[in-house]
Amino acid sequence: MAVFKASGNVVAAAGTAPFLTINGAAGRNVKVKKIIISGLTLTAVAYLRLGLAKYSTAHSGGTSTAPTLVALSSSDATLPGSTVAQYTVAPTPGTLLGAISEVRVLGQATTAAAAGIPNIVSFDVDISLFGTNENISALFLAAPATAVTLSYDILFEA
Repeated sequence: MAVFKASGNVVAAAGTAPFLTINGAAGRNVKVKKIIISGLTLTAVAYLRLGLAKYSTAHSGGTSTAPTLVALSSSDATLPGSTVAQYTVAPTPGTLLGAISEVRVLGQATTAAAAGIPNIVSFDVDISLFGTNENISALFLAAPATAVTLSYDILFEA
């Protein structure tokens, strides 16, 4: 299996719909290994419930972009297609299979005077996705009071 990485920065879609999704790929087993989310900031300091969930059908609608996927070995030039999507407008979620993980983190204020030490959340997982419909998504389990800006890194095999 080839190892890939994707990273980016996003102003997360409002509400509790997924804001980051790792989709399965046609004809390949996508194995998600690690998802790191950092630098969660919003208008005022607030606790956030951040979760991972697995879905059996693809999300629909919303506005998303796909970050560049990078093969970590130059011998693995074949990328698995549009595997990662970051949403700035919430999609309609697919069929939820269940929650994988939940953490409670302190989101920092965007003003430097109120800033503290930023949280880094690392989800170490080993989850296989088969076909284009299955996905793992990051989402807020309770809607944040304001938009949340964050960065992410994803490590997966395909």
